[in-house]
Amino acid sequence: MSRCRLIRAVAFLGAMALADAAQAHNTLRLFLAERGLSNPANLNSPSLAPVLENPVVAMNDGAGKRLYVWAQLHSESAVVVWHGVGFNVKTTGAAQITNAVMYNANSTVLAGFAQRWEGVIAPMTDSSGNGTRWSGANGIAALLSAGLQKNPAQTDSHYQHSVEAYLIGHVDVVGTGEVFLEIGDFGIVEFNSPPFPGDEIELGFGDDLDHIRGGDFGMSSTLPEATLVCLGDLNGDLSVDTADLGILIGEFGGAGILADINNDGVVDTADLGTLVAQFGSDCSS
Repeated sequence: MSRCRLIRAVAFLGAMALADAAQAHNTLRLFLAERGLSNPANLNSPSLAPVLENPVVAMNDGAGKRLYVWAQLHSESAVVVWHGVGFNVKTTGAAQITNAVMYNANSTVLAGFAQRWEGVIAPMTDSSGNGTRWSGANGIAALLSAGLQKNPAQTDSHYQHSVEAYLIGHVDVVGTGEVFLEIGDFGIVEFNSPPFPGDEIELGFGDDLDHIRGGDFGMSSTLPEATLVCLGDLNGDLSVDTADLGILIGEFGGAGILADINNDGVVDTADLGTLVAQFGSDCSS
């Protein structure tokens, strides 16, 4: 094949790949999870596979909790590159954010561990002045120069699903209330432009019908990405009662999803004792 024909062939294949990316349906999901770094003090530590649901987090009196920010790509196309992610984290009720940190792949060891975002981090700051919304100076401008690629070789060995999940940061929260993600001023950018018409952003789980786009600045999901409840309130109805006791009994002896109050990996008598001590509490005030 002549050099000119080779160049035309390569150009054609590249155009076909871009056309495939434009026509296919791609979804980028941002979500919060209690599971993240295996060693919270070491950003280079392996990540733990997140639970794929909007967490209900039991807050222990005035002690804070850490929520990890994840990104997950569902793609029908062979070539997908998300160039940037700008989002805010906001709270309602008595919940507040005390700190937020975004991770940088350039300073993170990737040897067999969870993939991190690539690119330059824009620091997150308290844009509300009272801890109810954290964002970058311009969303999180330039967070990713080449963030998320659909590439079979680029997978997370700690995440055993058919799509990639990337750990991109964490937020520290206190109090009770709800935590939302929303599209920031920078928006979410694919191929140096807002996502293609068929592509959507999903914030948390259960929000699939919101049809949020990367350029829907300031838009948040219908449902909270996390609910912070008082100790023992396992279902988030702002009271510790028989419904919570039923959840604990149902998960007793296992790892648990809601009822592992002390986060030691098992639902046992220690968690039961905590719930009994809180039984009858009104968390609405």
